[in-house]
Amino acid sequence: MKIVQTSTAGSPMSEQKVREFLGSKINLQIATIGKNGDPIITPVWFYYDPDNERIYVITSKTSQKATNIRRKNLIYFNLDEDSFPMRCVKGKANANISEDPKFNVSVVRKMVLKYLGNTENPTAKQMLDNAGSSDSALIELTPLYYSAWDFTKTVES
Repeated sequence: MKIVQTSTAGSPMSEQKVREFLGSKINLQIATIGKNGDPIITPVWFYYDPDNERIYVITSKTSQKATNIRRKNLIYFNLDEDSFPMRCVKGKANANISEDPKFNVSVVRKMVLKYLGNTENPTAKQMLDNAGSSDSALIELTPLYYSAWDFTKTVES
């Protein structure tokens, strides 16, 4: 895991702290590059797999995210808390698209468990059904680097 310190504010986060933060239930913001070169930012649920250091996002094959990634497979991402003191992990990643329903369902099951705690509620069932459909696409992010900082260490209790 390559972590670069791009902010002089806050304290750097260790690799272990970055991994823990990537396991949080906060929405990830991803930015793909549109055909005119402008960033298109989208909040998404995600699953971070610490074993292969990949981040996964589910979408459809025809979504703007998937279209943009097929054109340019670099994306930027950001995960931060919305109240002070906050922590932040952001970075740049190569993106690939999986259209393998079996693999997609296996990853989305982990994502659903992370955010919803079970696979039985209607939202979970719908997400799993969609992941197994022929329209499903799973975006796999391979981070090139992370930039991470933590303000919780600099605030006095």
